[in-house]
Amino acid sequence: ARVYLTNALEPASDRQHRLDLLPALAHEAQAVNEIKRKQRFTVVIGNPPYSKSSQNQSAWIDGIMEEYKRTVRAAETQIQALSDDYSKFLRLAHFTLEASNLGILSYITNNSWLDGPLFRDMRSSMTSYFHSIHLLNLHGDSRKQFLPPEGKADENVFDIQQGVLVSALSRAPLHKQQCAVRYAELWGTREERYNALGHNSPSKTSFESLQPTPPFYLFIRVAKEMEAEFNNGWHLYDVFGTGDQKADNHESYGAGFVTQQDKFAVGYSIDEIAGNVAEFLNPSVTDDALWERFDFCSTNQWDFKRAKRELMGLDIRRLIRRCLYRPFDFRFTVFDRNVCTIIRKRITMQFEQPNVGLLSTRRVTRLPYNNVFVCNTFAEYKVASHDRNTIVFPLWIYSDDEGKSAGLFDEEKHRLNLNPTFLRALAQTLNQQMGADGLPHSVKPEDIFHYAYAILHSPGYRSRYAEFLKIDFPRLPLARNLELFLELAKVGAEITGLHLLESPKLDHPITEYINGRTPVVEKVSWSKNTVWLDKEQTTGFKGVRKEVWNFHIGGYQVCQKWLKDRGPKKGKPGRTLSDEHIAHYQKIVVALSETIRLMQEIDEVIEQHGGWPGAFSSEKAESE
Repeated sequence: ARVYLTNALEPASDRQHRLDLLPALAHEAQAVNEIKRKQRFTVVIGNPPYSKSSQNQSAWIDGIMEEYKRTVRAAETQIQALSDDYSKFLRLAHFTLEASNLGILSYITNNSWLDGPLFRDMRSSMTSYFHSIHLLNLHGDSRKQFLPPEGKADENVFDIQQGVLVSALSRAPLHKQQCAVRYAELWGTREERYNALGHNSPSKTSFESLQPTPPFYLFIRVAKEMEAEFNNGWHLYDVFGTGDQKADNHESYGAGFVTQQDKFAVGYSIDEIAGNVAEFLNPSVTDDALWERFDFCSTNQWDFKRAKRELMGLDIRRLIRRCLYRPFDFRFTVFDRNVCTIIRKRITMQFEQPNVGLLSTRRVTRLPYNNVFVCNTFAEYKVASHDRNTIVFPLWIYSDDEGKSAGLFDEEKHRLNLNPTFLRALAQTLNQQMGADGLPHSVKPEDIFHYAYAILHSPGYRSRYAEFLKIDFPRLPLARNLELFLELAKVGAEITGLHLLESPKLDHPITEYINGRTPVVEKVSWSKNTVWLDKEQTTGFKGVRKEVWNFHIGGYQVCQKWLKDRGPKKGKPGRTLSDEHIAHYQKIVVALSETIRLMQEIDEVIEQHGGWPGAFSSEKAESE
């Protein structure tokens, strides 16, 4: 049969194999090396493994993978998904067929490469080489809670979390026509999908033609007019920063900090987090007890013995920082690599001085889109999303004497973190002259920030561009006139104040705390416009409307999560709410209630100025 046991992701080896030890394997290794050197293939089929942390890191496979990283390597800060084993096997098959200059590739894989922004070079390269691409999306991703067509289920065909794709790509000899990309999808139960796959063939499947276009070459169904409209807006990477994207990735925006060992590294108070470190350093507490107490796990960034050694003798309280851990949820951590393992100092330290930051994510896995928030302090990397990095876009960048972002700075040594090219385009669209400060006349830096925050809270924006918000960062459309811009900025300022818990409206609660017992968070539930803290439903917050209870930010149901995080854990009772906690939760309810009202007001303002897309510039103007 000429079937060989080998690692296909490794090149032919010149290493001599000892025939006296395992002669069968030695002969097979010799034979497969000759095949790897000389044999050409026209058919490649398989179900390659999915492993984001790939162990296959030979120079050879990494070298040919560069074809799929032509533009993303320079533009992105994190491209690990392109090192997944299934990505490497796709490249291997592509590379193998290039050597033959004809053939067919058919795989069952993770379906992320259909629309993932990091895979844009892969899709572009495939359309350049293959003449025909057929894609059957079996969906089934348990992490992406997108609604299937009405009445349909979305069960995975395998016992895995990732969605599944069947692909067939072919190359005809001497073919010169444009690549034809065809797409179909299957929804339903596992049994329904098995039945459809078992009784149908490609010729019996209704495929629709796609026309992948730059910059993403998407292998999914999109409305072309809407895609062009969305792409006409300004990418957040182009709104913030200096315009030098590669440099800006290191200074002007970046992901929030990461703790990894949350039970140890995050506390609800200064005393609690300081107590965690004191317990960790207590010589009378055994290492085994500490591992069990804090649920430690080994990571590349954190080492137990190093942490013990380096934390000893430090003034821990001097290193403690208040931080935004989840929406409206402030905690404390120690800014040292042995506690908060990935500090990302260039971004986090921008908030040692007065500042405000827009929090957003690339892609969403749950619709409707709500992956946006705001901070004026250090932000953890999952504030604006339950499952992916939160990117922080500060309005101001503070620098030391050498112009590098770091540490505690003189407040005067800061610059506006808005791209000059974007500011010129904004001035042109608003028909405003540029001032000496680089801003359009009649516009303040905060106005621009608040305008962006309003747009990203527009229900119309979120629904209109839902398909594209699943793929990449939001795009910021520019208002056609100054009046619309300032009206939206005004509403955005109100929402910003609410989310930073600075609005005077928060001083007027709309809920009543009813107390039938000690305010311990025991079991969080909602009924009759009341959020209950106990099983008997005697203690809670009365006056929480259903839409407020169900309101989500970053995939989190805020009213539930803030309390649930303070509930019982592994046999330990829930936390007792202090008067300060009760007042804080009541402010959250006000903030969410007002946010819902103001979101509707945003759409009303837009409608008064022509609605979508008429209220916004149809051209991505840039003033040289």
